[in-house]
Amino acid sequence: MKNTRTAKIALAAMALVLVAAVLAVFARPSGLLHKTWRGQNAWWTSDPESVRRILPPGEVAPPPPWVEAEKPAGTRRVVLLGGSVAAGVPMPDYNLARVVQALWRARFPSEPVEVVNLALPGAGPQHLRDLARAAMALDPDMLVVHGPERGMDDATADFRAIAETARRHDAKALFCLPATEDTVPEGMDGLSKIAGEMGEGVAAVDAGKRLREFGPTASARGGFFLDGEHLSFAGRAAVAGMIADGMAALWGLAPRGRGAVGVDAALREFVGEESRLRRDLMFTGYDEHDMWSLAAKRLRREAGGGARRAERLAAAEEAALVLQRRAALGCSTTDIVVAYDRAALQSPDDPLAHFAAGRLLGARGEGERAEEAFRRGFALQPNNADARLNYAAMQLARGDAGEASASLDALAEFDSRAPGAAKIRAAIAARGSDWAGAAALLEKHLRQSPDDASAWLMLADLQMRLGEFDAAEQSRQRAKACE
Repeated sequence: MKNTRTAKIALAAMALVLVAAVLAVFARPSGLLHKTWRGQNAWWTSDPESVRRILPPGEVAPPPPWVEAEKPAGTRRVVLLGGSVAAGVPMPDYNLARVVQALWRARFPSEPVEVVNLALPGAGPQHLRDLARAAMALDPDMLVVHGPERGMDDATADFRAIAETARRHDAKALFCLPATEDTVPEGMDGLSKIAGEMGEGVAAVDAGKRLREFGPTASARGGFFLDGEHLSFAGRAAVAGMIADGMAALWGLAPRGRGAVGVDAALREFVGEESRLRRDLMFTGYDEHDMWSLAAKRLRREAGGGARRAERLAAAEEAALVLQRRAALGCSTTDIVVAYDRAALQSPDDPLAHFAAGRLLGARGEGERAEEAFRRGFALQPNNADARLNYAAMQLARGDAGEASASLDALAEFDSRAPGAAKIRAAIAARGSDWAGAAALLEKHLRQSPDDASAWLMLADLQMRLGEFDAAEQSRQRAKACE
C-alpha cells in the first residue's frame, strides 16, 4: 500500500514537471529551427508559430532568418536582437540588421561580417534574453541588442543575463540605447554599468548620441523619424553608424572618430553615406513613399496623443504626398534595372535586393527579368514569405496558375499558416471558376486578416456569384469599415 502511494506521488510529480515544461515551451519563444532544403546544407531559421506568439495583433514580422548552420570561414557572425524599431517597422525589409550589414561592408570591405536579424516587434527584455540563448546555436561572434524601447529599470537583469550568455560562448555583446524624436541622454547609466561590470568584450553605445551630434534641429534637418519613435531610412542609417562604430571598437578595428568633426561636416559626410546605403540596399522611391504612408496609417490607428500626434500625422501624410509626386526611382524600367545591377554588384548575397527588383519589375510587366531576380533571391532565402507571395501573385497575373501554386506550396513547407497565402489560393480557385472553393479560402484568410478590405470585396463578388446576396452585402459593409 505504501509503495502504491509513493508511486502515485511520484507519477503526480512527474506530471507536474511535464506540465511545467509544456507551459514553458508555449509561454516563451522556442528559438530556432534546424532545417534542410531540397538537399542543400543545414540551415537555421525561426519558428513561425513562436514568432506569431510574440507579435502584437496586426503587426508584420520581419523576413525570417535563413542562416547556414556552418559559419562561413573567415566571416564574423553578428546576431541583432531588439523590438519593433530594430525589426524595421513599418517596413521590415529595411530592418536594422540589414542596414548595419550594408554599412559595415562599405566601411570594412576586408573584414567580412554576416548580420543576422532576430529582432521582433513586441519582443520585450525577457524575450530578448531567451532569444539570445537560442541564438548561441548560430555560433555568433557578437550579440547586438537594440533596446530597451521602454525604460531601463526592468530590463537591467535581463540585459546582464544576455551579456553573461554571450561571454559563456566566447562572444562579445554590444548594447545600443535607442533613439526617439525626444531622445535625451538618460538611460545610458544602466547599460554602461552592465558594460563596466562585465569588463572586456561588453560595450554600450547611445544611438541618440549620433543624432544629437547633428544638433537640436536634427529631426527637421535629417528627417530621422517617421512617427516620433520609428525611424525613417535616414534614421536607420544614422543608428547603424553608431552600431558599426561600436562593433569595430569591440573587435579592435578603427571606428571613425567624430569628436573633432563639426555638425555641418558630419552632416555632409552622413548624406554621402546614406546615399550609398540607399543604392546598396535598393531603397527606392516606392519604398520611401510606402514607409511614410504606413507611418501615417499607424498614427491614424492610435488613440489619444492630442496635438502632438496630430502634428506628427500631418507631417507623415505631407511627406507621403511629396514622395508620391517625385519618386526617387520608378520613372522607367531602365531605372530599376540599373539600380538592381548596382545593388547586386555591391551585395550579391542580399536576397532582399533581388526580391525588391523582382517585385518592381513584375509590376512593370517585365516577367522574365522579374523571374530571374526572384530565383536569385530564393537561392539565398527560400523561406521569405513576402517574396513567395509576390512571386505567386506575379505568376497569376501572367496567367501561370501552376507556377503560382508551386510558389505557395514551397512557402507551405516553411509555414503552413503564412498570412496571405489563402488569399492568393482563392484567386487561383476563382480563376478556375471554383467559386465555392475560392470563397472558403477567402473566409480562411479573413480569419487571419480581418482588416483586409480588398479581400472582403473579393468575397462579396464571389458570394454574389453564388447567389448569397445578403452575405455579399455584409461583406461589402465590412470592406467599407476597413477603409
